[in-house]
Amino acid sequence: MNKLNIPESWAESTLELVDLLKHGQVNSIKDLTPDEECLVEMEDIEKDSGRITFDRPIPNKMSTKNRFKKGDVLYGKLRPYLNKCGVADRAGVCSSEIFVLTSDFFDSKYLAFYLRAPYFKNFVSDKVHGARMPRLSREVFQSSFFPFPSVKEQERIIQRIESYFEMINTTEANLHKVQTLLEKYRESLLTKAFRGELVLTDPKDEPASVLLEKIRRERSETEKSIKRDQEFAPVADNERPFELPTGWEWVRLGELVEFRRGHNPPKSEFKYSPQKGYVRFIQIQDFKTDDRAVYVPDSPQLKLCKKGDIMVSAYRHIGKYSREMEGAFNVALCHFNPRKYVSTDFIELLIPTSFIKGALLAVSERSMIPSMSVEVAAKLVVPLPPSQIQLKLIKELHRCEDLIANTTQKMKKLISLSASLKESVLQKAFEGRLVEQIPSEGTGHELLAKILSEKTSFQKAISEINTKKSIKVKVPAKAVTRGKKNGKK
Repeated sequence: MNKLNIPESWAESTLELVDLLKHGQVNSIKDLTPDEECLVEMEDIEKDSGRITFDRPIPNKMSTKNRFKKGDVLYGKLRPYLNKCGVADRAGVCSSEIFVLTSDFFDSKYLAFYLRAPYFKNFVSDKVHGARMPRLSREVFQSSFFPFPSVKEQERIIQRIESYFEMINTTEANLHKVQTLLEKYRESLLTKAFRGELVLTDPKDEPASVLLEKIRRERSETEKSIKRDQEFAPVADNERPFELPTGWEWVRLGELVEFRRGHNPPKSEFKYSPQKGYVRFIQIQDFKTDDRAVYVPDSPQLKLCKKGDIMVSAYRHIGKYSREMEGAFNVALCHFNPRKYVSTDFIELLIPTSFIKGALLAVSERSMIPSMSVEVAAKLVVPLPPSQIQLKLIKELHRCEDLIANTTQKMKKLISLSASLKESVLQKAFEGRLVEQIPSEGTGHELLAKILSEKTSFQKAISEINTKKSIKVKVPAKAVTRGKKNGKK
């Protein structure tokens, strides 16, 4: 990989100039110093931002940890492409998967910004080893290219980076606020829609009571063997959360929807690629991606769905739904199948509201693992507008949803652009293009000479100390020989 194109006044060396794990390691809580009060794991360093969380307590029993002091740079060597690097604002201990960097010659922020810059991130991504748990070795890290200017210029670079980042972060925070407002707007639209406040009701419209009678008649004709305990109780006055417009009705969800839970074949029958005689087996994870697709043998026991059907999560992610699934579905999913005369689009609009999702979540929170009971879902009370109003609501809410979706997409692109802007700032910073070079501040070459001189002096002093320790009193060779001749030992 090509090195950065740096100014002539800058010096270039390697990260060997920076002390690595200077403070050593510790593997027992009794060896901690009073100021070492927190533990930093990989997950405590936020990706890209440099923010570190220091609220993790140190356990009574711990494995070997690296020590760090206030002002040290913490760099995650495990999956380094995640860009986990920041400056410690206090002392503590950290995972052995984190390099601790200390330097008396480089500003900690300058070093941390460089380690998060695009050049270094791309460099280490090509140098990791290990397929499942890719790591950056100490040798590769210390031999990595490291450019730097004078200390004064480092300080000005940091100030300029922080100034730009503050503006970008402010813009990004405002974009996130817009996303939150859009979500609240969506919720308010649904609230208005099912209170009869979004579209006008025409007195000439056929009332919902007539539609409900058609639904009930159809159900009684197709389900001749309906037992008394399967009948739906009338909606009591105290179950009605508010007054509906004229022509609307409060009904039980089970009167509008037939619920079908899935079937789980043995995992031993699972295949992970299409096979003859097999069908796609739909699970909650498939709502997001097809990367972990599963196929099972076709059989009469399977419950099938097709695209357009409303498939609702009935386990953990209560109320999450999709209309894009096709195949056999597992027991953690529930097919909301609208009865005759009931619009599928209308039921879809109802699902994310407090009448269905909100009510199901409230019930499921009482159990250890959230799950949906078909019996509970069937008894939920929901508003039913006239058929003509349903069509108007569907059209209007779809129009609004398209506007919200388009705006949300634009917000995501702008947020993504803010990350690119930060990378651009860092790239320019370490090519010497972010601030001007001022000759009176000195050069990176002068700083390098100072560092090498002090390191040489330090190593020389250590060498002299070691030499003195190794000096022993030597007996002249002639004396030894004379002793042997005289028969002395």
